[in-house]
Amino acid sequence: MKRFNIPICVLLTLSIAIIIEFMKVWQMLAIAGIIGGALAKNLKSALLSGLIGLVSCWSLVLLFLWGFHSYAAGIAYVNLSTLLALGLLFIGVLGFLSAATGHLLATFLIRLTEHGT
Repeated sequence: MKRFNIPICVLLTLSIAIIIEFMKVWQMLAIAGIIGGALAKNLKSALLSGLIGLVSCWSLVLLFLWGFHSYAAGIAYVNLSTLLALGLLFIGVLGFLSAATGHLLATFLIRLTEHGT
């Protein structure tokens, strides 16, 4: 299986996360992290791709919402800035853990098939 460096994995994770974000089910964002982590060359690349990919996705969503609803987003930012920061921290942890899971599962499956042949 071909494995990729950090920039490609981040773009892949971000692209999948944006597509999943349109489904309005944020829990499925872990799938983007798992896929990005599974295709990474090493664990460090996997962790960074999951973290950066999902945090970038939510940051883009927040900027998009601010662009179309700037008054409401401004009020939310002033009143809920700590909650927004905690949300980005949470999605970063989700990306970190899902990418680690994806990378470890892919490594396990690769080693399993190598020993099975």
